[in-house]
Formats: sequence, C-alpha cells, structure tokens
Amino acid sequence: MKAKSIFIGIAVAAIFLLVLSFTAVSKVLSANPSDLLQGVKTQPQAVNFLPKRSPLFFSFLVNPDRLSLFAQLAAKSSDRASIKNEFRRLKQQLQQEWALDYDSDIQPWLGNEITLAVTATDIDRQSENGLQPGYLLAFSTSNVELAKASVEKFWQRQAIGGSDLGFEQYQGIPIVFANTPLPNLGQDAAIASATIGKFVLFANDVKVIRNAINDLQVPDLALAGLDTYKASVKQLTKGRIGLAFANFTELGSWGTTSGVLPKNLTNLPKAVLSVGLGLDRQGLEAETVLTLDPLATNIALAGNHASAKAQNPKNSNQITELVPAGSSVLVGRDLSQTLQQISATLKPYPELNASFVSAIATLTANSSLSFGGSPLEEANREWLQGDYAIAALPNATGKSDWVLIAENKAPSVVKAEIDRLDALARNAKLTVGDLSLNEQNLTVWTQLTAVTNPKDALAAASINGSVAIAHTKIAPDSKYVIFSNSIEAVEKVLSSDLTSISRSPRFKNLAKKLPSNLSGFAYIDRKTNLDVWIAKFPLLPTTLKALQGSPLQLLLDHIEVINLASTATNGSSLRGEISIALK
Repeated sequence: MKAKSIFIGIAVAAIFLLVLSFTAVSKVLSANPSDLLQGVKTQPQAVNFLPKRSPLFFSFLVNPDRLSLFAQLAAKSSDRASIKNEFRRLKQQLQQEWALDYDSDIQPWLGNEITLAVTATDIDRQSENGLQPGYLLAFSTSNVELAKASVEKFWQRQAIGGSDLGFEQYQGIPIVFANTPLPNLGQDAAIASATIGKFVLFANDVKVIRNAINDLQVPDLALAGLDTYKASVKQLTKGRIGLAFANFTELGSWGTTSGVLPKNLTNLPKAVLSVGLGLDRQGLEAETVLTLDPLATNIALAGNHASAKAQNPKNSNQITELVPAGSSVLVGRDLSQTLQQISATLKPYPELNASFVSAIATLTANSSLSFGGSPLEEANREWLQGDYAIAALPNATGKSDWVLIAENKAPSVVKAEIDRLDALARNAKLTVGDLSLNEQNLTVWTQLTAVTNPKDALAAASINGSVAIAHTKIAPDSKYVIFSNSIEAVEKVLSSDLTSISRSPRFKNLAKKLPSNLSGFAYIDRKTNLDVWIAKFPLLPTTLKALQGSPLQLLLDHIEVINLASTATNGSSLRGEISIALK
C-alpha cells in the first residue's frame, strides 16, 4: 500500500468540500441548516479499534451521500457536470488504492462514520526490513447483513480477478485477506477485512485487523482509553462533521517515511493535536486543541495568559488599517515573548528549531543581505512588546515583499533599539541613509556594489544598489514603526489612498468571528501569491508535494482565505480556531 493512501481514505471528506466550492453554497447550507451547520458532538467510535500509539486518524461523522445530494440540487445547471466529475474522480481514487467500488461495495450500507487511521509506523516492528506503516479504514454500517453481503461480493470479485484469498478466525472473528492487483498503480496491494459489530474494517495487512480486534477486546490498549486523547477531544465543544487527531511523537517517523515531512523532522515535540471540523455559510471552520508535554508546557506557556488577556480584537482592527488589501497578515501582541516561547519549546528538537530559525530569517531578510540585524533575528526585542502585524503583500512580479508594523509603545526604548539596528547595518558594510516619502522620513539600508566593464578597463564603474531594509523614523507622536524589505511596500502602507485589508468584506466577515480571548491571528489570502513564500520555507514544499493528486488537493484548489486565531491557554493546552472561505 502506497504511503499516499492515507489521503485517499479522506476522499469522503473532500465530498463536502465540493459542496462548498460553488456559488450555490448558501443554498446548500440553508437546505438543512440544523444538520449541516450545527454538526454533531458525538465522538468517533472507530477509535476503539486503534492502538494508543496511533500517529494519526481522521473521522468523517456525516454520511457523504446526503451532502452530495444537496450539492447537485443547489448547484447551477452549468456546474452540475463539474460536480459529478469531481465525485467520480474521488471514487476512482478510492478504487485505485483500495480496490473498493464505492457505489456497490460501500454506499448501500454506509452509516454516519468513516475513519481512516495510520495505526502504526511499522507493523512488524522490524526496522531492518524497512518501515511498513499500518493503515485502517473503518466504515460504520446502517445494515450489518447488507454490509456483510457486499463485502462478500467484493472478495468474490477479487478471487475472479486472480487474487488468492486467505481466511482465518481470530478471537472468533472471521478475517479475509489477499494480495489484490491494482492495475492503475502497477502493483499488488495487501488488503484484509473483517466485520466487527456495526463496523466494516479494511486494512493493508492482516496484522492491522488482528490488532484492531485486540484493541476492542482490551480497552486499555485502545486510543479511546488514552488520557491525553480523551482530555484533548473533550475540549472540542463545537458541533462538527469531522474529527482529526495526531500524536506528534509517533507522527514524525511515519511522516518522514511517507514523504509528508522532510527527512530531518523525525523527532517531533511530545504533543497531541485534536481538530474538530465544521461548516459555516462561508466555508469551513475548525476548532483545534494542541496539548504539550509538561516540560514544554512549563517553558512555552509561562506568561501566555497575560499576553492573551492584553490582546483585543478591536486593537487588531486598528493595526490592520495599515495593511494593504490582498495581503496575508499575522497579528498579535508581544512578538518578543511569542518568539521566545516558540524557541524554548523547540529547543529540545534541533531539526525543528533549525526550520523555525530558517523561517524567521526567510521572513525578515534576503539571505544574501542577512547579517544578524534584521528586526526579528535579534535577541533583544524589547521594542516589540506591543501590538504588531507582519504582512506579506500581493506582488504581481513574484517578489516576496513583507512589512512589519509595530506599536510604538515606549518611544525611547523603540528609538534606542532602532538606532542600534542602524548601527549594526553600518558595521555590516551596508549604506544607511535617509529619504522622504509621502512627507514621511525613512531610513534605508542599502547594499551597494561596483560593477566594472571587463572589456573596457578605462570605463567608469557603475553602482548598483539593493534595498535590504526600509523603516520609518521614530517621532514622539508616532503610533507605529514600520519595517520592510521594500520601499514600494512602505509607500503602499503610508499612502493616503491606501485600500486597507480591514475594509475587505471577506476580512470583515472573518474578523467578526475572532474570539474575545484572542492572543493572535493569521489571515491568509490567496491573492498574496504565496507560492514565492512557500518555496522558501523548509517544511511546506515537502508537505504540499505529498498532497498532490490527493483529495486534499481539492481543498487547496478551492481555498480563497484562511483565518487562524489563537486563544488563551487552558492548562497545558493551546486552543485555536480556523475559518476557511472557499470559492
């Protein structure tokens, strides 16, 4: 079974994404708002089949056919063919990777839960023969007898196709297994199945089925009995149509082996993440709970309550008045403390910490001009204790322009720190000079290089200059200080004709959802041309490449805006909310 199969099982989840990906979304949701918008608060039952060390699972808690029907009824006639093609594509992928025909093998008896899980990073626990992950696909049934009959026909079809079937009884439960040809993949895949209670299980190895039976019969072995799982999921209070859970300690090995994570990120923090996925009238919403181990909690969360309490959505709206429309922006308070907390949390994990440091360097300066003096790289960030916004600006030329807007909370401290940064720039052989822009005084750090003509030794050398940093001068009445890697970006921010992101209807809608106990949020707009940023960050290209061709790629294709909000901590947990607007 290919590692990418983990995403294929989530194909059913992509069905509701298709529902929301057309202009008829409001009609779809209004067709049955009590069901779709409110979601459910039930827990997935398939976790009783999963081991405590399961790295990852996703459960879809609504029958996908109901959403499919809503989509086709509500969509415009011109869109219906596209919807059907997308559904057909998802079904084909399920058949290609699991040999399952959704219409005949699953749909007639499917209930209200589908769970796909990575059960183990290595089924046989013998590293000398390579890591062999275990995958489990669990379907709840609305009709057990019909489910058994359909699965029996599935295996008859495999036998007719040339598969040698195997049979065994384990703990009194019949298991069927075979190596089944998958022509589209050019290989055979091991598939095993069993019907247990009101669930039909499929796996990529008979050992996975046996372990699932053990976990069910001995609850202490199952993920459902794990204290960290129960505590994390219990904090998800909103209605949902799906639930995901990740154990980072186990996830690293599977992620690097499957190609979802870079090879150097095997050692991830001791943490678990729960995500409840729901719907709203603009698209999707998610509630997240990240629970850290006690050591990381003590280091990283100290003082976070005070920081979160001081943040106010109204203050966030004020600072975003300076952010140009179409930008993607990170807004929060006390950037100094935030970076220190992240750094302390990641310190025990050198590879992950190196990725974080690299991301900061990428965000703040061109690598060729980096000298340890960019605004976020410096250890002394006392001047960044007020409200801040870091924005990536839309740029048709492919340049990665960014702007840092920081509250001038303590003018004397801010001025002293910026003067120090200017001095560091001079020591790094950068030219530091002043200019006037829209009646605003700026300081610009420039790297000057002399260019000679090798064919004419007598010709005068020309001077080329590259802007490293431009920042506003500090005056006692300055409310904010602005840093950027582009004079043009600063000009946009200072322009009297600025069209602010805070006036965008999409931003306004998402801003209304910001929680009252906000500690920070990120607003990501597709218009920003994020490809140039994604290419520079160590983790993202690898993960996105792994998603190509999977149903989750459909989500990426339809995303217009993402809003991520972090709220105050609850003991050892970091809580967050995500809103995704789809087009």
